Amino acid sequence: MLVQTGLGKIKGRASLLWDGIQVFLGIPFAHPPVGSLRWKPPQRLPGWSGVLDASRYPNRCLQPDFPAALADVPMQGVLSEDCLYLNVWAPEPDGRKRPVLFYIHGGGYAAGSANDLDPSHFALQQDVVVVAANYRLGNFGFFDLSSCSPEYSGSGALGFLDQILALRWVRDHIDDFGGNPDNVTLIGCSAGGGSVLTLQAAPAANGLFHKGIALSPGEIFSARMDIGAAQAAYLGMHKAEFLDYALKLSSEEVFGMPLQLGTGALACVDGEVIKSTAAKAIAENPNPIPMVIGSCKDEGRLLTPMVAADAGALASVLEGMCAKMGGAPYRSYLQQTFGDGFMEAKMTRLWDDYFRGGVVRNAEACALAGGQVWVFNFDVPTEHVLGTTHASDLPFVFNLFPEDRPLITFHDRDDPSVREIAQSWSNTLGAFVRSGTPRDATLPSWPRYDLEQRLCLQIERDYSLVIDPDAERRPVFELAERVVAN
Repeated sequence: MLVQTGLGKIKGRASLLWDGIQVFLGIPFAHPPVGSLRWKPPQRLPGWSGVLDASRYPNRCLQPDFPAALADVPMQGVLSEDCLYLNVWAPEPDGRKRPVLFYIHGGGYAAGSANDLDPSHFALQQDVVVVAANYRLGNFGFFDLSSCSPEYSGSGALGFLDQILALRWVRDHIDDFGGNPDNVTLIGCSAGGGSVLTLQAAPAANGLFHKGIALSPGEIFSARMDIGAAQAAYLGMHKAEFLDYALKLSSEEVFGMPLQLGTGALACVDGEVIKSTAAKAIAENPNPIPMVIGSCKDEGRLLTPMVAADAGALASVLEGMCAKMGGAPYRSYLQQTFGDGFMEAKMTRLWDDYFRGGVVRNAEACALAGGQVWVFNFDVPTEHVLGTTHASDLPFVFNLFPEDRPLITFHDRDDPSVREIAQSWSNTLGAFVRSGTPRDATLPSWPRYDLEQRLCLQIERDYSLVIDPDAERRPVFELAERVVAN
């Protein structure tokens, strides 16, 4: 199947899973960010001659190995600094312009790729075009070198600039694939959910999307972190000397720099690209985008074991995440709750508070601004030891259970009730993508979240509405915002 675009001809292939879906993999949306373009804003690709083969998964940014708990499904794509590609899944053309779902992958801003998900079934059932884009991660996407040279202003938010350029590609070219650039919904989980929120604080992204679905959003740090200066000091170099040194490093050496400094590059409010916290930007927006936002019941059960084997790593992550949650007041809260020790219990509670706090803060900001926002709790029962943990809702969102292929899930894919919830929840979010209102015949009427009742959709083996389920923990969630405000 051949598509003529303003950039050139692109040859895709039929979906391997579902009839009626065309797949276009590895479309470059920027020049490779290598050589002189390392740590520079992404540069728009003018196009190509001939026919672009879009039948294979593209490179993905260099990143750590996938966690053992999630390693059952092989990761697609070669690891490379040359990683700015996107994938498109589209129903066969019939002259109509369909809504667009723009998927931003998770992975803590340090892992993951556009290749992690095949949303063919969702595109087919919900009659939408789905786009997923890679963005630079870790030291390639969030290494702030702006204090080393004004030429690198904005380098601390390159991953977000990559997302924005991919959205501009959607605006300019998605109609060639049957998509409507005037009806674009962002969706993401974890760092992807955090990106859905964060892009609302990026003026360069204004007008590029119209709705958002934030799943367990991983919020960024609220203050700029001058990692370039810190790394230069660590190595005993002047800033200019360090910059020259860093530009000559291999991709693998750049990726390995956290081992020298003790921490990786961190996504944060850099003041250049990202102007404020998402909650502040949303609250001050006279017309915030409609949003669906929520989290899972047992967020931390997956994430704590990833660092618990190393006591030093556990303490370091705990301290770093406490800074996101409000610093000393939040540490005091953990101490009062758990006492001395109990590091793993503290870490698990912190993850739960971090993700649910992001949901509540940003939902309240949207409601305060008079926007439309719907809030959910995801707690579909499972016998898995990790419970309804972080990202366990993704297979439900995209209704992946009917597919005959390896699947990362903590639920029984053959359980009829699991499949029923997946179908209805996928339908609900599909309706939101199309119309801006989340609904399905199997759900109760789901009112928008407001600051009086704070109604929340509880998703278990059935759906119910709960009044203000976060009342007891809200003061804890507010600690981070208080620190930002002060």
